[in-house]
Parts: sequence; C-alpha cells; structure tokens
Amino acid sequence: MNIFNILKKSVFIIALALLLCAGIGAGNGVCGDESDEAKILTKEEQVSSTAESVKNFRCPVSDDDIDKANCIKIEYKGKIYNLCCDACAKHFIKHPEKFSQIATSPR
Repeated sequence: MNIFNILKKSVFIIALALLLCAGIGAGNGVCGDESDEAKILTKEEQVSSTAESVKNFRCPVSDDDIDKANCIKIEYKGKIYNLCCDACAKHFIKHPEKFSQIATSPR
C-alpha cells in the first residue's frame, strides 16, 4: 500500500469521526438549545417560571427526604425538580437525564 492510499483513508476516517461527533453533540443540546440544560432556579425565577413542578419529595441524587423550606429547585426540559442540597444540585446538573428519570419514577 502506498502513502497516497494511506493518507486518503486517514482523511476519510477523520472526516467520518468529525461528522459523528457533530451529530452526537447536536443531539445532546450542545448547539445552544437552552431548554435541554439543567438550571438552578433563583427565588424570583421559581415564582415566574411556567415550568411544571414534578413535586418529588425525595432527592433523586441522594434519596434523602427534601425539606420544602430549604430545597434547591432545578428546571430541566420544562419541569422543576426538587433537590435536598447544593451538592446534589451540582450532580443533577452534570447528569440531568439520569436524575430526572429517577425523580419521576415510582418508588
């Protein structure tokens, strides 16, 4: 196999990999679709939000009971999830799909 054929195949493989990565990124909200991003709500945003509350009483991250007076509220895909603390909120933001499914599944 000569060097020209090796380079040609390498360019093809790199182009294919870039297309696959672009497609995966577009499907995960990387292209600026903010509705798919998890976001901690401020008190003002909680009052003005039109998102539907999931009304979960257990934290989907730690599985602890949620203190309504001190809970952290996160909006993700048009729904509001309750979490028990800031540490759990950070985990939820890193893996929102996983924890949103846990919050809405029957226990």
